Amino acid sequence: MAPSELRVDVEDQDENKRFAVYDKFHVDTEASKYRLTLGSYRGNANDAMTYHSGQKFSTRDQDNDEHSTHCAQEYLGAWWYKSCQFANLNGEYDNSNYAQGLSWKEWRGYEHSMMTTSMKLRRIA
Repeated sequence: MAPSELRVDVEDQDENKRFAVYDKFHVDTEASKYRLTLGSYRGNANDAMTYHSGQKFSTRDQDNDEHSTHCAQEYLGAWWYKSCQFANLNGEYDNSNYAQGLSWKEWRGYEHSMMTTSMKLRRIA
């Protein structure tokens, strides 16, 4: 598999935009529960994803996080939860309840749901 980088774009309710780029992005196979690997961060959104590197993907019916509760159920989305999250881009749209929306903790905190988010992959040489 060719090496890839990940770019995450986030935009808040006031149309402020930020980005984060990780120079390495890889998701393992189903057998490893789609474990996430990320490289170094750069950008202006502050780093909310490195916390999730090394984590397995959790869904509402697959609790693969390290927390005593089921993060995917508690925070309304499927994600690479750890204990539980600093970023939750599969949370519930326009939900400003604590960490249940499209959150990027390191920029806007847990009570601000992002207006838009995107994750983009690019092969790198």
